[in-house]
Amino acid sequence: MTAVSAAGPHPDQPSVPRSALFTAPGRPRPVARRLAIHNRVVRRIRRFLEDEGFNEVPVGALAPVGDACEAMDASFAVDHHGNLAFARQSGQQVLDRMLARGFPAVWCEGESLRREWKVDERHLSGFKLIEAERRDLDLDGLCALQERLLKAVALDLGADLLGGRHVTRLDRMLRPEHPRVTYREALAILNRRGFAMPFGEDLHRDAEAALCRWFGDVPFFITHLPAALKPFNARRDPADPAQSLSVEYVTPFAGETMDGAVREPDAAVMRAQLEESDHLRRLLERAAAFAAAQAAVARGKDRPDPDALARRNRAAVRRAYADYLQECGRAPFDRGGFGLGVARLLQYLQGLDSIKDAVVNPTDRTTFAVVGGDEDEDAATGGAGIA
Repeated sequence: MTAVSAAGPHPDQPSVPRSALFTAPGRPRPVARRLAIHNRVVRRIRRFLEDEGFNEVPVGALAPVGDACEAMDASFAVDHHGNLAFARQSGQQVLDRMLARGFPAVWCEGESLRREWKVDERHLSGFKLIEAERRDLDLDGLCALQERLLKAVALDLGADLLGGRHVTRLDRMLRPEHPRVTYREALAILNRRGFAMPFGEDLHRDAEAALCRWFGDVPFFITHLPAALKPFNARRDPADPAQSLSVEYVTPFAGETMDGAVREPDAAVMRAQLEESDHLRRLLERAAAFAAAQAAVARGKDRPDPDALARRNRAAVRRAYADYLQECGRAPFDRGGFGLGVARLLQYLQGLDSIKDAVVNPTDRTTFAVVGGDEDEDAATGGAGIA
C-alpha cells in the first residue's frame, strides 16, 4: 500500500501549488440538471460494476437485524406482522451470504433509511447506497477498486453537466494516485495542526476538511481505522488488534463518501467480536424497548406480556446473526467490500457546500415536520381538504 508518512510536508508548505487548493463551492444546479447528473452517475456506477464482473443482488426494504453502518440508535424499528424488523440501512450481510454460496463478486443498490438527528450539510435520513463485495479482495485491492470507480464516474461527466470550472477541478484528481494515510498518521497530522484527537475518536467534519487541505484538495484514503468504529465482521489488523483492515474514502466538500473493510473469514472470530461489540448490546436493548412499545399499543385481554415479547425479540436478533455466521462459516473465505453514499458522491462531483443541493427531493429529520405544529386541517391543506 502506498502510504503517506505522518511526518509529511510542513502544514504551511503543501505539496501542490497553493493556487490549486481551497476550491470555492459551486452554486446549486436547477432540478433538471441535478436529475441528469444523478442519472448519469448511477448509470456509470452500474456499468463499472458490471465491467468488473459483479453480479447485482436485489435486497429488501426490511432486515431482521439492525444493520446500521454506525450507531445502532440510527436504525428504524418496525412491527412486521407482530415481529421485530428494521428498515434496511445496508445489504452487506446479504452480499456476504451470496459470496458464501459461490458468487465471486456481488453488489446491491438500495435506499438506506436512518434515524438521523443531525441537520447539516452532510447528513440525510434517506439516501441511495450502493454496496459491493468481492472474494479475495485485500485492503490494497479494495482501495484501488474504489479509486477506479471514482475516476470512471468523474471521466463520464463533462462541462455540459458540471460546467468548465468543475470539470477542471475533477481533471486534477484523475491523473495522480490518491493519497493513502493510516488513521494513526491522520491523527498525528491533525494534532500537529492544533486538534486534540485521541485514538478511537471518529473524524469530524473539521478534521476531514483539514486533511483535505493537507492533501491538496483531492480525495484521499484513511486506512486501519479503530476496530471499535467498524462492524463486527471487519477483520482486525494482525499487527495491532485495536485497529481494523478498513478504509474510508474522503472527498472534498462531502467528507467520507465510501467506506469499506476486509471481512473476517473465521466465523468463530466474528461471533466473538459480535458478542463483545457495543452494536449487539444496543441492538438487544432496542429489541427490549420495542417489545414494551408493542405491548403498550395492544388492546384487550390478549395483551402480550412485555417481558415475554422482549425475550422473543432478543432471540430473533440472535437467531438472525446465527444464521448469517453459520452460512459464512461453512467454508471460510477471504473477501472485502465497500459502500458508496450516492448523495455524498454527487455533492463532491458538483462541488457543493450542502448535500441537499446535490440531490432531487432530499430527506432529513425536518422534511415532514409541520412548522408551528398547531395548524388546523384546512390550513394544512390550503383550504381544499383531502378526501
